[in-house]
Amino acid sequence: MKKVFIIIAVCIFNFSNIHAQQENNKDQWHKNYDHMISNKIAFFTQELDLTPKEAVQYWAVYNQCWDSLMVQGYKVRKALKSLKEAMDNTQKKGDTQIKELMDTYFEACDKEMEAKKTMFKELCKVVPVDKAAKTFIAEEKFRVILIKSLRHNKSGQGTGHSKNKDKNPE
Repeated sequence: MKKVFIIIAVCIFNFSNIHAQQENNKDQWHKNYDHMISNKIAFFTQELDLTPKEAVQYWAVYNQCWDSLMVQGYKVRKALKSLKEAMDNTQKKGDTQIKELMDTYFEACDKEMEAKKTMFKELCKVVPVDKAAKTFIAEEKFRVILIKSLRHNKSGQGTGHSKNKDKNPE
């Protein structure tokens, strides 16, 4: 009976530790996400040279359009994943099925492009056209900065990634 009690106590202790680690991971993820969003706002505001009045209007429109763009981007990635899985499957899909998957992918890409066009049109209502257009350039610049930051963080954590990984060894 004493052994059973000890085993139960150890299991409860381990479960509480795992739960605490999961909560810490969630908290850390939220802190990182909030930090990334703050950096994005600062970066875009500087890149687009937004006035305070423009910034208020810009971010209201941008955030509304961004949600739609993210949904469409998810659908593109999901359609591409389905296509990849079908192509990787040892029992290859027939031409008809592959064409259907491609149609789904192209449709998702078209909807994503429509969301981008809508974002541009809506931004043009609150900021000059050049600032609305620079949004898409700033998006790409910020994405590259994030990727470099992630690579740098991984290389600093001893994951085997090298800071010189992208450089040609020759």
